[in-house]
Amino acid sequence: MATRVLDLERSRAEINDNNARFCAALGERDMDRLMEFYDPEVCLLIPGAPPIRGRDGVRTYYEQVFAAGVSAAEMRTLQLEHGGDRLVELGEYTMVLEPPGADRIEDVGKYMVVHRRQDGGGWAIWLDMFHSDRSA
Repeated sequence: MATRVLDLERSRAEINDNNARFCAALGERDMDRLMEFYDPEVCLLIPGAPPIRGRDGVRTYYEQVFAAGVSAAEMRTLQLEHGGDRLVELGEYTMVLEPPGADRIEDVGKYMVVHRRQDGGGWAIWLDMFHSDRSA
């Protein structure tokens, strides 16, 4: 039991660090750094669109996010469940968009990410879904 608690604490620290670096890359619109957080077999589930599979599809999605004027993001882990080489994270996010020629938008919502252990030992985003708390 003590080993499982230590593993979860270690994983929580790693995920919190990954999330902070992920949000920094998003806010800086650094596509190459952002893609490093994703598993090669990633599947992104976003509102109003079919599943986006693979890093190329995720890259295309983030090109649209960058064009929409993303300027800041924050993620807060609410729950983390360890399952061997998988880690399930539930959380809340805040994202700021500053679209060209439009008013600033602050979006808040929730997310669920399944991280998959990589060959090098770190975690990568394998399954990712989020949903805004704003009405459509």
